[in-house]
Amino acid sequence: MLIPDDAPLCEELAIACDACGARAATLELFDGFFAIKDFVSSEMRVEPERMEPLRAAMAARDAAGVHAISWELAPCFCRACRASYCAACWHGVLVFDDGFYDCTRGTCPRGHVQTIDD
Repeated sequence: MLIPDDAPLCEELAIACDACGARAATLELFDGFFAIKDFVSSEMRVEPERMEPLRAAMAARDAAGVHAISWELAPCFCRACRASYCAACWHGVLVFDDGFYDCTRGTCPRGHVQTIDD
């Protein structure tokens, strides 16, 4: 686990699926770290200059704003639809390169394709 147990939680954003109403993702911003739950489980470091924009977007409940900072921070958000979808509503296809995992491409319920995990 990348995030230290004593890292303070700065902001949390629960995103609902615009297709079925289920939880699309839970985003957690810690001091210097970011976690995604309920869609793909991922933890990453956050550069200091991104902390305040992320905090502001999450406090405003703005999944599009989080996605605009980096698509990897809100992969459940479809750029074309401007909507969020849960993992069950995305149709994901694993992409391999020379036998190794490369990424997951997803098709949203409206047919738009984008990378949802890399």
